[in-house]
Formats: sequence, structure tokens, C-alpha cells
Amino acid sequence: MRKFIVQLVLPLLGLICIFISCEKDISTSPLADPIYHGKILLDSNPQGAVIFINGDNTGKVTPDSIGYLEPGFYQIKMRLNPYLDIVDSLNVSNDVVQEFTADFYGDIRNYGSITVNSDPSNALIYLRDSSLNLRTPATIDHLWPGLYNIACTYPEHRKKSTYVLVRGGEHKSTFITLQDTSIFVDYFPGNSNFPAVQTICIEIDNESNKWVGLPGTGLVKFREESTVHFKVANSDLPNDFINCISIDALNRKWVGTSKGLVIIDGDNWTVYTTENSYIPHDFITAIAFDSQGNAWIGATDPNIARLLLKFDGINWTSYNAPNLITSLAVDNNNRVWVGLNIGFGIFENDNWANTVPYWGTPLASQPIESIAVDFDGRVWVVAGGVGYGNTYTPGGLYVFEGDSYEKKALPEDLISHIELAPNGNKWISCLGRYPLNFVEEARVILMKIDNAGNITPFRKGVDKIPADYLRYSSSAPNGDLWIATRDRGIIKFKGANL
Repeated sequence: MRKFIVQLVLPLLGLICIFISCEKDISTSPLADPIYHGKILLDSNPQGAVIFINGDNTGKVTPDSIGYLEPGFYQIKMRLNPYLDIVDSLNVSNDVVQEFTADFYGDIRNYGSITVNSDPSNALIYLRDSSLNLRTPATIDHLWPGLYNIACTYPEHRKKSTYVLVRGGEHKSTFITLQDTSIFVDYFPGNSNFPAVQTICIEIDNESNKWVGLPGTGLVKFREESTVHFKVANSDLPNDFINCISIDALNRKWVGTSKGLVIIDGDNWTVYTTENSYIPHDFITAIAFDSQGNAWIGATDPNIARLLLKFDGINWTSYNAPNLITSLAVDNNNRVWVGLNIGFGIFENDNWANTVPYWGTPLASQPIESIAVDFDGRVWVVAGGVGYGNTYTPGGLYVFEGDSYEKKALPEDLISHIELAPNGNKWISCLGRYPLNFVEEARVILMKIDNAGNITPFRKGVDKIPADYLRYSSSAPNGDLWIATRDRGIIKFKGANL
């Protein structure tokens, strides 16, 4: 046992001796490098500059310090975007604290410039919303590094702005193309307070308010100086999908939604749904008025029951419709012309008239998109095209006078809507209901037929119409034509009816 203890202790004593001798060697060896106490306090105006010493990024930003520096000369570089680097040298002494401050604001090398060009030229230039009394082309000098808002204005063109970033000592150029608004003016979220790109319909009341129906996002009351956007969330609107709008002789707005009818009379809203009234169906597709004050309404329900409704303000009368009603108009004899998703009908004295004579034409086999009655009692009927992509069986525009009718020869037969202006002009919107793959610059997308029967086509590119798909139009008392589009909000055609 004693021999075992000795054998265990002796190795332990050997290890202790080794540790003691190692500790003694480290504590007595001289240091390889002496410790220096040179120090630089670094700052900048403005602060936040990255600090470089002898070309190496220290990973520090101002204000900060660099210590334990060996005496000698050091290159100091400060970098702060978007200013030019400030570079200098400093002689560092041991045990001395030195200061270095980079003044970016005081470095005149940082002044830059922007050259502004525009189409058209001679546009007035604005810098951060302030007029410079300069016209394009021009150069704005002595610009401090930063982000600048540059805008240009020109008569009968929409003001346009852009942002230009100028770094220290940099010269930049910008080119601004101004939209010509001398004839057409568009309003959509990218350039105005109008809230939508896609629209369904537009009507104008006696106070020049534009009422615009949107597909799934509500109803808009639009004036160029103000916009009110009604939705289920902020109004009595029963549904955000607006199918149609009509305005009666009392300036009341009748709004057909996918879940109810709304009558807006000033600030008063009256809502009719199957849950709160005797209206039999509340998916409203079309509205028109006869000379006796009755409203004629196209309605359906989820079970595909199609009805033509007559509403005298109190009572609802229902008539079965052969197909889904897409458009309505009342002629001078109080006959109701009913556009259907397949063909059309004429409703008179509580009965459907015979439309057999129109079989074999698009009037009997294709959707009827729009109907209008002119001051002479002629009925204008738009038969829609059938197809997909860029391949369609054309419909066309048909004019009924008495018992006869004719198809109008037009440069475009994919028609979405016809509007009768107060001066007798007929405005024909095209392509709005057709998902074409593309629209050529030379394609006709709007047409006017005057009282003499003259046809004026308006082409997308040639006439600089700022949209491809025109869905619906309405005439203003001052002669302007307002157009609801499927791809560019709404458009004002200035003085179209003057």
C-alpha cells in the first residue's frame, strides 16, 4: 500500500514542478512589442462618416477614436455618402491625444449640377416645388449633394416630376416628357386622386359631378378638384361591385350593385335589397326610365332567374326575361328595349314583342351591349362581338327607324357603348368589353357620328388617346365627353361636343 502511494505522489510532484518552471519563464520574458499611447479623436459634420486609416476601413464611424497608435504620419480618410471623400494626413505623437474633424458641409468640391431637358422644350422648371424662372433646356448649378425633386410645366400639358440624386461634385442630366392634355386628359391613381384603373360606367349629374362605377371597389363621385370614394366600409353601399348607374329627371342617382339597388337623392341614400324590401332579385344589371316616371330594371339572382322589373317608387312588378339583361332603353312610345346576353327584346303593354325578323343577324345571337334613343326617335343598338384574344366575330351598330333597320358601316365593330350627346352627336366607345391581347396604335377605339351622319374615327396612337379599352361614355353640359376605361381610369375629351 505504501509503495502504491509513493508511486502516485511522485508523478504529481513532477507535474507541479513543470507548471512552476513554465510560469516563471513567461513572467520574466521581455515583451516583443512596446505599448504606444498615441490617440486620435475623430468627428465629422455631419456625423456618421466611415473612418479609414492608411487606406484600411476601421469599421468605425464618427464620432469615435483610434488609440494605441505608434508615433508617425497617418493618412485619415472620411467617407460619407453622397459627399466626396475627405483625405488628410496627421502626425501622431506618443502620449498625445489629437483631434481630427472632417467638415463635409464646408467642402466646396461637393457642389454639383443638373441639366434638365423636356418634351416639349421651353417648359418651366421647378426645384422642390419652387419655380426657378428657368425653362428647358437649362442647367441648375451649385447644388449640394442630395435628392432633388425636379418638375416641369407647360401650357395644356400635365405637370410631371422626377427625382434626381446628386452626389458630391457630380453633374446629372434628366429628361422629362410631359403628357399633352390639350385634347385628352386621363385620371387614374398614378397621376391624380382618382382611385382606380378599371371602371365599369360613368354618368354626369346636373351639378357636373361624375359618378363612376368600379368593378369590386365601390362608387366614385368625382370632380377634378375633389374625389369621394364610397365603399361598403364607409357608406350605405350594399356591395362594392357596381354594374350600372342611371340618373333620372330629378337628378337622383340610381346605382345597380351585385347585391342591391341604391337611390341617391342629395345626401339621402335609399337601399333596396331582398332582405329589406320587396325587390324580388337584387343583382342589378341595367336601369332606364320611361316618360311616366317608372324605372325599368334588369335583375337576376344566384339561381339564374332573370327578371325585368318595373318600379313606380312604391310597387315592384316582375316580368320574366328570356336571358340575362345587359342594357335597357325606353323609346318615344314608352316601349322598353331590352338588351340581353343573347339577342334583344322589346317589351310593350306587359308583353314581349316578336323579334323573329332579326334572326340570322348578330342582333339575335350575340350580346347586346348598349342601346340609346335619339331625339328623332331612332333606336341605336350595339351588338357585341363574340370570341377571345384577338379573334372575334364582330357585332356592330344597328339603327332602327320605325319598322326598318340598318347596320352602320363603321371602321370598328367591337363596340362597348353608345352615348347620345345633347347636341345630337353619337359617341361610340370601342374595345372596352373585349380582352384583346394587344391594341395597335392605328386602331380605332372611339367614333363620333354627327347629325348629318358623318363618321369621325379616333385612333389610339394618332390621336394620342391615353387608353386602349374604352368602356362607357357620358356627355357633360360644357361639351366635354367623359370616358370610363378598363385600363386607365377615366378620360376627359375636352370640348368634344362643341
